Amino acid sequence: MTLERDTRCGLFGTPLWVLLIAKPDGTDRRPRRLVLEPYSPLSMGTATRLDAWVEEQQGIYVWESTKHVRRPAGAPTWRTEWRRIDASMQHGCPGLPSMGFAVIRALARQELVGESAKEVMHDLFWSAFVANVDGLNYLVRYADKETGEFYTRQQFDWQINQLKRAAIDRRKPNGDKDPVAELLSAIAREEHPMLGLRAWERAVIDDEFYDALAALAALADTDERTDSVIRFLKLHKSKRTP
Repeated sequence: MTLERDTRCGLFGTPLWVLLIAKPDGTDRRPRRLVLEPYSPLSMGTATRLDAWVEEQQGIYVWESTKHVRRPAGAPTWRTEWRRIDASMQHGCPGLPSMGFAVIRALARQELVGESAKEVMHDLFWSAFVANVDGLNYLVRYADKETGEFYTRQQFDWQINQLKRAAIDRRKPNGDKDPVAELLSAIAREEHPMLGLRAWERAVIDDEFYDALAALAALADTDERTDSVIRFLKLHKSKRTP
């Protein structure tokens, strides 16, 4: 799952970037891909942004004719094409760092190319669709379960391993790992990564919520505790979480 430069260009000749986010699974689900467009018209320096939308692969029957005045004859041919899901259009992605806009301008004006362009596009994608709450919710909404959970786990692991050492360090004096972090990692990471991620983000800033999870963590590790934790997380799930 990597971002690749598309063969198409945007409105101002800027190369588009695509990432496959949903594969067919033998049912009615169609392949989907996320499309990113660095947008920065030369005449509008303040309009720099990263646009995004989701495309879905659809099949159509096509009748062909060698002359525009002649009606098509014979059987139609089957063709697949990518079509944008209009409701997915985002004019400007959230969560980008200030330096990101300088990079977007360089990409839009093709001043940054090759592997360097690919690396910074990956960083922009990560900032906008993995590290950002709204962006991750957007990605999970349109991606298949496997892809959505993969990126959710990436952010979940980063949160558990890094953010807990930041403003609020709840590690015990003797160096033991945080009990709530351990609880969420053990119970929610694999089957309910989004629940676990959002719960940890709240636990870092909400003492009462943290204490409630700490009380559950102190119970014996049983199936009953696991069920209780999942029910608790679902009960207190944010409305913004998919």
